[in-house]
Amino acid sequence: MNLICVGDAMVDVVVKYLGDIQFNSDTPSSISIRSGGAAANTAVWAAKLGVNTTFVGHVGEDSAGKTFASELRSHAVKFGNLEIEGSSTGTVVVLVDESGERTMFPSRGANSYLSMADFPSNDFDALYLSGYSLFDKDSSSSALEILDRAKQSEKLIFLDPASTGLIKSYGRDNLLSKIADIDFLLLNEEEARFLSQQQSLEEIFDFLLEYSKYVVIKLGKDGSSAKHRNGSIISVNALPVKVLDTTGAGDAFAAGFMAGWLSSGDIENSLKSASKVAAECISNIGARPSVIA
Repeated sequence: MNLICVGDAMVDVVVKYLGDIQFNSDTPSSISIRSGGAAANTAVWAAKLGVNTTFVGHVGEDSAGKTFASELRSHAVKFGNLEIEGSSTGTVVVLVDESGERTMFPSRGANSYLSMADFPSNDFDALYLSGYSLFDKDSSSSALEILDRAKQSEKLIFLDPASTGLIKSYGRDNLLSKIADIDFLLLNEEEARFLSQQQSLEEIFDFLLEYSKYVVIKLGKDGSSAKHRNGSIISVNALPVKVLDTTGAGDAFAAGFMAGWLSSGDIENSLKSASKVAAECISNIGARPSVIA
């Protein structure tokens, strides 16, 4: 199975701080710099799980971009035209508190240069599209073209909106009109509640299933649930692990789910696979695996 992941390539500057932030002064912390970006993270995790994966996105003409490309190769992720001349690689500062929760400050850089010309041929089985590319005004039209091509080619489509804040800026109704007839909608609970404007899990699923054949909702420590248009809600517990950093947990979950689905076509198996990969991610600092298993 061939998977194409479309979206961001970022440098994550992860700041794990202790206690409260001391504004206008010093706050003890540990700082790490790692390659990130939702679609790129997802591609790396998917490749680790044995999926033949291609990343479509951009880095800048800088040392961070060259490091990024080298890391994709080391994780067996394929890519095409990655570097944008004269641009800088996207960067996000991630503040991580003692509970592992994070707050992000992104600068998109070369990610805004996504183009339909970057997309490879129709020789793929599934498309993963990150909402970050869809919601950026400079890359949105290209992301929509890619989405339309996948629909016309009748490929499997996995869409992760990525951020409630970005959904609000893009427009709830606008997003709903764009995602009609996709195969899988992957959301966290906050995104699902905002997009559906419903309260109970059953109502949320029923609303969103008007737009997507399958809806998958990440519920944090409460696990995850999914439903097909003609099925019942299937739920899986989260694995008990010590949370060090939640950065990239949703990306790891998406990769685990897609790998499970592409290999089995079974929702419960896919949720269990997603839960396992997400647990591995949050029990380490950073958004990616350090080595290929």
